[in-house]
Amino acid sequence: MYTSSQIRRHIFRLHDNAIFSTREFLNFGKRAAVDKCLSRLVKRGEIIRLARGLFKRFDGNTLPLTRIVADCKAKAFGKQIVTHALDAATIIYSINGHSSKFRYGQKIIHMA
Repeated sequence: MYTSSQIRRHIFRLHDNAIFSTREFLNFGKRAAVDKCLSRLVKRGEIIRLARGLFKRFDGNTLPLTRIVADCKAKAFGKQIVTHALDAATIIYSINGHSSKFRYGQKIIHMA
């Protein structure tokens, strides 16, 4: 209960359009407890899952731009996007560090 209350308190102190990652909450409890709490908040419709490990409070507005989500995902892993590509079904961004990819809506974002 302590972990979930800490997480909820932190989330609802953020500004409305803030995107946050699972890593921000790991100091509140064990990884399994953090994941379970975030999963429950998604099921209740209080937050939405943008990509694996990235969330945003549900406010009924449109989803953030692909570039913003990619920036937040890179930042969560200590990386930085250095260039970007045109919007397409598959988007490739250059980063400093190891490559990864994730799904955002119907698009797949590659960070290489």
